[in-house]
Amino acid sequence: MGFSLRKLIGGIAPLIATGLGGPIAGGFVGKLLKETTGTDDVDEAEKILQADPALYLKFQTKLMEAETEQARIVDENLTARQGQVNTTMQAELVSGSKWQKGWRPFNGYMFPIAIISCYFILPISGKEVPPIPWEMWVLWASVLGVSAHSRGKEKLTAMGNQGSGILGTLIKGFKR
Repeated sequence: MGFSLRKLIGGIAPLIATGLGGPIAGGFVGKLLKETTGTDDVDEAEKILQADPALYLKFQTKLMEAETEQARIVDENLTARQGQVNTTMQAELVSGSKWQKGWRPFNGYMFPIAIISCYFILPISGKEVPPIPWEMWVLWASVLGVSAHSRGKEKLTAMGNQGSGILGTLIKGFKR
Protein backbone atom coordinates (compact mmCIF):
# COMPACT_ATOMS: atom_id res chain seq x y z
CA MET A 1 0.00 0.00 0.00
CA GLY A 2 2.95 2.36 0.65
CA PHE A 3 1.77 4.74 3.36
CA SER A 4 3.28 5.93 6.59
CA LEU A 5 1.11 5.85 9.67
CA ARG A 6 3.52 8.18 11.47
CA LYS A 7 3.14 10.71 8.65
CA LEU A 8 -0.67 10.43 8.69
CA ILE A 9 -0.90 10.80 12.47
CA GLY A 10 1.73 13.55 12.49
CA GLY A 11 -0.30 15.66 10.07
CA ILE A 12 -3.62 15.36 11.88
CA ALA A 13 -2.68 15.03 15.56
CA PRO A 14 -1.61 18.68 16.03
CA LEU A 15 -5.01 19.82 14.75
CA ILE A 16 -6.79 17.49 17.13
CA ALA A 17 -4.51 18.64 19.96
CA THR A 18 -5.52 22.26 19.39
CA GLY A 19 -9.22 21.48 19.60
CA LEU A 20 -9.09 18.98 22.44
CA GLY A 21 -6.73 20.89 24.66
CA GLY A 22 -3.15 19.98 23.96
CA PRO A 23 -1.53 16.82 25.29
CA ILE A 24 -4.73 14.81 24.95
CA ALA A 25 -4.09 14.36 21.22
CA GLY A 26 -1.44 11.69 21.60
CA GLY A 27 -3.71 9.73 23.92
CA PHE A 28 -6.64 10.21 21.57
CA VAL A 29 -4.75 8.96 18.52
CA GLY A 30 -3.39 6.04 20.54
CA LYS A 31 -6.91 5.17 21.67
CA LEU A 32 -8.18 5.44 18.11
CA LEU A 33 -5.31 3.25 16.91
CA LYS A 34 -6.08 0.63 19.56
CA GLU A 35 -9.83 0.70 18.74
CA THR A 36 -9.12 0.23 15.05
CA THR A 37 -6.17 -2.19 15.06
CA GLY A 38 -6.16 -3.70 18.55
CA THR A 39 -2.75 -2.18 19.40
CA ASP A 40 -1.44 1.26 20.32
CA ASP A 41 2.07 0.51 19.09
CA VAL A 42 2.54 2.63 15.96
CA ASP A 43 4.89 0.21 14.16
CA GLU A 44 2.66 -2.80 14.78
CA ALA A 45 -0.48 -0.83 13.88
CA GLU A 46 1.17 0.32 10.65
CA LYS A 47 1.81 -3.30 9.63
CA ILE A 48 -1.78 -4.25 10.46
CA LEU A 49 -3.18 -1.32 8.47
CA GLN A 50 -0.89 -2.04 5.50
CA ALA A 51 -2.19 -5.59 5.41
CA ASP A 52 -5.87 -4.54 5.52
CA PRO A 53 -6.86 -1.60 3.26
CA ALA A 54 -10.44 -1.60 4.57
CA LEU A 55 -9.17 -1.23 8.14
CA TYR A 56 -6.82 1.57 7.01
CA LEU A 57 -9.78 3.35 5.40
CA LYS A 58 -11.76 2.97 8.64
CA PHE A 59 -8.87 4.46 10.66
CA GLN A 60 -8.42 7.33 8.21
CA THR A 61 -12.18 8.03 8.31
CA LYS A 62 -12.13 8.20 12.11
CA LEU A 63 -9.19 10.62 12.01
CA MET A 64 -11.04 12.84 9.52
CA GLU A 65 -14.17 12.77 11.68
CA ALA A 66 -12.06 13.86 14.66
CA GLU A 67 -10.54 16.67 12.59
CA THR A 68 -14.02 17.79 11.49
CA GLU A 69 -15.20 17.79 15.11
CA GLN A 70 -12.14 19.81 16.09
CA ALA A 71 -12.92 22.38 13.37
CA ARG A 72 -16.53 22.59 14.61
CA ILE A 73 -15.31 23.23 18.18
CA VAL A 74 -12.90 25.95 17.01
CA ASP A 75 -15.67 27.55 14.94
CA GLU A 76 -18.05 27.56 17.93
CA ASN A 77 -15.36 29.15 20.10
CA LEU A 78 -14.66 31.85 17.52
CA THR A 79 -18.37 32.55 17.11
CA ALA A 80 -18.81 32.87 20.88
CA ARG A 81 -15.77 35.17 21.12
CA GLN A 82 -17.12 37.35 18.30
CA GLY A 83 -20.45 37.59 20.12
CA GLN A 84 -18.65 38.81 23.24
CA VAL A 85 -16.76 41.42 21.23
CA ASN A 86 -20.01 42.63 19.63
CA THR A 87 -21.70 42.85 23.03
CA THR A 88 -18.78 44.87 24.40
CA MET A 89 -18.81 47.21 21.40
CA GLN A 90 -22.57 47.78 21.73
CA ALA A 91 -22.19 48.53 25.45
CA GLU A 92 -19.41 51.03 24.69
CA LEU A 93 -21.51 52.65 21.98
CA VAL A 94 -24.42 53.40 24.32
CA SER A 95 -22.24 54.27 27.32
CA GLY A 96 -21.85 57.92 26.32
CA SER A 97 -18.34 57.96 27.77
CA LYS A 98 -16.18 60.86 26.59
CA TRP A 99 -13.10 58.62 26.78
CA GLN A 100 -14.72 56.02 24.54
CA LYS A 101 -15.79 58.59 21.98
CA GLY A 102 -12.64 60.71 22.28
CA TRP A 103 -9.94 58.13 21.60
CA ARG A 104 -10.49 58.17 17.85
CA PRO A 105 -10.06 61.91 17.38
CA PHE A 106 -7.14 61.92 19.83
CA ASN A 107 -5.34 59.22 17.85
CA GLY A 108 -6.24 60.93 14.60
CA TYR A 109 -4.50 64.11 15.78
CA MET A 110 -1.55 62.36 17.42
CA PHE A 111 -0.59 60.26 14.40
CA PRO A 112 0.46 63.17 12.13
CA ILE A 113 1.94 65.04 15.11
CA ALA A 114 4.12 62.00 15.86
CA ILE A 115 5.23 61.68 12.23
CA ILE A 116 5.99 65.39 11.88
CA SER A 117 7.83 65.46 15.20
CA CYS A 118 9.93 62.36 14.50
CA TYR A 119 10.81 62.94 10.87
CA PHE A 120 10.81 66.74 10.52
CA ILE A 121 11.11 68.62 13.81
CA LEU A 122 13.77 66.37 15.39
CA PRO A 123 16.09 66.44 12.33
CA ILE A 124 15.64 70.20 11.87
CA SER A 125 16.51 70.79 15.53
CA GLY A 126 19.61 68.62 15.14
CA LYS A 127 18.41 65.80 17.35
CA GLU A 128 18.69 62.12 16.50
CA VAL A 129 15.54 60.39 15.24
CA PRO A 130 14.80 57.44 17.53
CA PRO A 131 14.61 54.04 15.85
CA ILE A 132 10.90 53.38 15.44
CA PRO A 133 9.91 50.05 13.90
CA TRP A 134 7.87 50.44 10.73
CA GLU A 135 5.41 47.87 12.12
CA MET A 136 4.42 50.39 14.79
CA TRP A 137 3.43 52.93 12.14
CA VAL A 138 1.54 50.29 10.15
CA LEU A 139 -0.30 49.14 13.26
CA TRP A 140 -1.21 52.66 14.28
CA ALA A 141 -2.36 53.58 10.76
CA SER A 142 -4.40 50.36 10.60
CA VAL A 143 -6.15 51.16 13.87
CA LEU A 144 -6.91 54.64 12.57
CA GLY A 145 -8.25 53.26 9.29
CA VAL A 146 -10.51 50.74 10.96
CA SER A 147 -11.75 53.25 13.51
CA ALA A 148 -12.45 55.86 10.80
CA HIS A 149 -14.35 53.27 8.77
CA SER A 150 -16.38 52.11 11.77
CA ARG A 151 -17.13 55.71 12.80
CA GLY A 152 -18.36 56.42 9.29
CA LYS A 153 -20.64 53.39 9.46
CA GLU A 154 -21.92 54.56 12.86
CA LYS A 155 -22.79 57.96 11.41
CA LEU A 156 -24.56 56.39 8.42
CA THR A 157 -26.53 54.10 10.71
CA ALA A 158 -27.48 57.05 12.96
CA MET A 159 -28.83 58.82 9.85
CA GLY A 160 -30.89 55.76 8.98
CA ASN A 161 -28.71 54.70 6.05
CA GLN A 162 -27.26 51.23 6.45
CA GLY A 163 -24.76 51.81 3.67
CA SER A 164 -23.72 48.98 1.41
CA GLY A 165 -20.03 49.71 1.16
CA ILE A 166 -17.99 50.26 -1.98
CA LEU A 167 -18.90 46.94 -3.57
CA GLY A 168 -22.62 47.39 -2.87
CA THR A 169 -22.54 50.89 -4.34
CA LEU A 170 -20.83 49.62 -7.50
CA ILE A 171 -23.38 46.81 -7.91
CA LYS A 172 -26.27 49.26 -7.46
CA GLY A 173 -24.65 51.54 -10.05
CA PHE A 174 -24.40 48.74 -12.62
CA LYS A 175 -28.03 47.68 -12.03
CA ARG A 176 -29.35 51.10 -13.02
